[in-house]
Amino acid sequence: MASLTARLATYPKTNPFNFNLLVATAKTSAADLVTQTTVERKSEIDWRRNASFAVFGCLYLGGFQYWLQVNMFRRWFAGMDRFTKLSLGEKLRDGPGLRTALKQIGFDCFIHLPFMYYPTFYIVKQAVQGEPMPPDRV
Repeated sequence: MASLTARLATYPKTNPFNFNLLVATAKTSAADLVTQTTVERKSEIDWRRNASFAVFGCLYLGGFQYWLQVNMFRRWFAGMDRFTKLSLGEKLRDGPGLRTALKQIGFDCFIHLPFMYYPTFYIVKQAVQGEPMPPDRV
């Protein structure tokens, strides 16, 4: 049992991409289930809707976004790994690291979200739920 526990404990570090796929899928599906049952107080779960969230969570959040924010950010924003390993106090005193972090935030807010994330979400939602695209959005 100890070896299974040890393997589970090291799995995120030894398999970060696979772990990210699992976490992104589970948390996105779970978030929709909580929304449906608690916020919307639905008497029945809309599993088709939940599937659209699970697919989006796995493919986009778990796959593409991992590639973008881990692999590509390392290329585009030099020093990212060094900065993430610093303590909070060291980060607050690291001017170049803070500027790089602000560039990452700017890219995420002004390029990634409006031009990649939201369009992809609605395309996946449309594809999984199978509803026709309203004419005013084509």
